[in-house]
Amino acid sequence: MTNLGFYGILNFKMMNGNLQPKFIQPFSKGQITLPKDYREYLGINENSWLKISVLDEQILIQPVKGMEESRVIKPKINREAYLKKLLKIKGTWFDEKEIDEVRAEIEERLARNEKTLT
Repeated sequence: MTNLGFYGILNFKMMNGNLQPKFIQPFSKGQITLPKDYREYLGINENSWLKISVLDEQILIQPVKGMEESRVIKPKINREAYLKKLLKIKGTWFDEKEIDEVRAEIEERLARNEKTLT
């Protein structure tokens, strides 16, 4: 396999020709930034999903149409209403005694499961 080094070439084909190839350098964790003109042409935004694959030792990135809305969970209430509901909740979180009881119960179940497996 060819070592492509730290540089990649993005070359998206347009119907009227080709966008000029651009040289980009990935960040330390491999992240890249798609050039703005490419994103605008392809309609890619922060809600877009991209399919990435390797074909003939080239990285192929394709926008996936129709997934933008299907993966976004829309809240049923706005932030302010949610915060008001949180403030109305009475009671406390687990105290130390409850945590110890739950931990003991889980450890007991694990011990029983280990016995049945052996």
